[in-house]
Amino acid sequence: MKQIETTSVVSFGPGAVMALSNEQAEPRLRVLKMIEPGVYEALAIVQMKKGERFGFDGEIPKTMRASVLVDGKPVETETPVVPKADAGPVKFVMPKARDIPAGRKK
Repeated sequence: MKQIETTSVVSFGPGAVMALSNEQAEPRLRVLKMIEPGVYEALAIVQMKKGERFGFDGEIPKTMRASVLVDGKPVETETPVVPKADAGPVKFVMPKARDIPAGRKK
């Protein structure tokens, strides 16, 4: 299980498996299902405050990678795709009216 520290408020969706302390789990018990002592599955969206530390099992969602530290380090983000220098300009062609499907009568 990865050790997560939040750097801003983050939300985990249903199905997320987290290791929480009793103090963290108690106010969220209505949306958590205990798998084993200290390990919970989210039944609905679970929000974690900035600075909270907990265990997390699974892949860190892309939308959350900038807002968490995993094992004390920032999450590596994917490198953006850079077009080749010799690719040339991108051409956009505006569709003509005849190309756009209109409401058809039956």
